[in-house]
Amino acid sequence: MFDNMTSEVGGPPNSTYSYADQKWIEGARFFVEGVTQLIVGIIGLVGNMLSIAVLCRRDMDLKPMFRQILVTLISFDIGCIIFNLLLFSLPLLSNSYSEGVFPYIVPVVLPFAQISLTGSIYCTLAVAIERYVSVCHPLRTPSDCTGTLSIIGLIVFSVAINICRFLEFETTYEHRVQRFWNENKNQSDTINVTYAMASTTELRSDLVYSQITMVTMLLIGGIIPLVVLTFLNTRIYIAIRTRTQRLLTMSSKQRRDFDVAAVLVGIILVFIVCHSFKFFVNCYEVYMSYVGMDVDSDWGAWMDVVLSFSHLSVTVNSSLNFVIYCYKDEKFRQNLIRMCVVNGGCCRKHGFSPVANSSLKHVTQV
Repeated sequence: MFDNMTSEVGGPPNSTYSYADQKWIEGARFFVEGVTQLIVGIIGLVGNMLSIAVLCRRDMDLKPMFRQILVTLISFDIGCIIFNLLLFSLPLLSNSYSEGVFPYIVPVVLPFAQISLTGSIYCTLAVAIERYVSVCHPLRTPSDCTGTLSIIGLIVFSVAINICRFLEFETTYEHRVQRFWNENKNQSDTINVTYAMASTTELRSDLVYSQITMVTMLLIGGIIPLVVLTFLNTRIYIAIRTRTQRLLTMSSKQRRDFDVAAVLVGIILVFIVCHSFKFFVNCYEVYMSYVGMDVDSDWGAWMDVVLSFSHLSVTVNSSLNFVIYCYKDEKFRQNLIRMCVVNGGCCRKHGFSPVANSSLKHVTQV
């Protein structure tokens, strides 16, 4: 997703497109990456924060290792949403942000976006491995420090694999002469204007480096996780189907493990579907590089639209886990309702009812 920088780091569609194609692509990007992604992202941020609050409750009856990795996954997802909105949504919705903020944050925010994406992918993989061991090999018990060490390893790996991203973009300045009407002189006049831009560095422009980066990210961010997740998801699903018939003879702890495994199956299926857009874009980039096609002239208007859906699908994937928890896990729903009821009761107890305290609205804002 983050490898085709020519289409991602702001700016209009390819200049080789016709006027009609440019207007069509601009409209599609505005609706898909701008409006829709912002709405999905805001809902996802609220849902993920509620998820962390619920998962940290003792009543959830989760293994410490699973809880730690799951909270880390949600944290990475929150980062994905925030950075996606900063890079792909807000520039399309605000010209002042696009011109005054965006060029300065790209060299820093873009690497952190890739770190969050890598962390989210491999946290999902770690959760799948943990559930696979719990469901298919229940006699194996990890040590108490396994969860902490796994999280440290995930963070270090995500940063290390993307450390060179901090050297790929820089903020440059372009000086232009702009004409305007001078009312005092009653004539046309000129002024020098400086524009900030997010530009690729020499490292990112190097052909060998770009090809190695694309192939590496295709393997690490696409092929390997998708293959492993598909395998683990299949094995977990088969185990659930096989042992569901014995559900009445299982202990409450075993039934809880299978309930959580069912949640994971939903998470992995959503992950595979949502990341398929990014996987396709990365494969097409590698193909273009392999056959010697030029990105500027051969990218195609349809690929700009696919790229927009790729950005949106990553945000959707990072936002849907809350919905999956609510739909699949009854204990999650119960704790969420209990938490909301308790918090609402505390508010009413201390006199913070929205109706009773509507007169305090302006006071609290001051």
